[in-house]
Amino acid sequence: MGCRHVQESINKMDKLCCPTIAGGLNFLDVSTWNKVIICKMLWNLCRKKDKLWVQWIHSYYKKDGPIWNERATQASWVVRKILKAKETYTNVGYMEDDVQYMQQFSTKVIYNKLRGEFPKVKWRRFICNNQGSHRWIFILYLALNNRQLTRDRLAQWKQLGDLRCMLCQAALEIIEHLFFECTVSAAIWNMILHWQGLARQPMTWQVEKEWTIKQGKGKTAEAHIYRWRWQQLYMLYG
Repeated sequence: MGCRHVQESINKMDKLCCPTIAGGLNFLDVSTWNKVIICKMLWNLCRKKDKLWVQWIHSYYKKDGPIWNERATQASWVVRKILKAKETYTNVGYMEDDVQYMQQFSTKVIYNKLRGEFPKVKWRRFICNNQGSHRWIFILYLALNNRQLTRDRLAQWKQLGDLRCMLCQAALEIIEHLFFECTVSAAIWNMILHWQGLARQPMTWQVEKEWTIKQGKGKTAEAHIYRWRWQQLYMLYG
């Protein structure tokens, strides 16, 4: 049970480390970043940088061939870890000559190569380059990922006496009910639609999301308004 929860936490952290266009929060992947820094140390060795520790390793561990091919089995784990970084270079398509003739080391380039490509989520425009309040955007991010702390989710962690919606007290508080089956939230959303000039009734959560994604594409003023309108979720749940 404990191992399962640990793995779930790791998977969730991996999700948060994804770029915002892929549905993450662009947190730094510390494990990958550590590999990048070690790669930079190997680059220093291959380039024979004028640094004391580089000269020391070359003096004690370098034999006839290039430092790239050295194993240094008798060296400390730190030196062996640096020399083993050539495997990381190989994974991103760099060979010895590529590293040897690299004039400058870019941590950003190597980091992005190690992270790879990510599929883009449809709703990325609601989060990326959004000029709204950070608090509003974060609440919208939680809603788009179905991570809102509605009462049905809170009940999984602790005992709650009443799971009914706090607004209408008529049904179980789940995200589909809150947006927009609830009579109170539907009335508020209806006013927002009317303010925007949309003569229609609020639809279900999934239908509203797909409709707004379709209408919010592009850089036109209307598209910006559609995306900004969704920040009004803060009024319902903030």
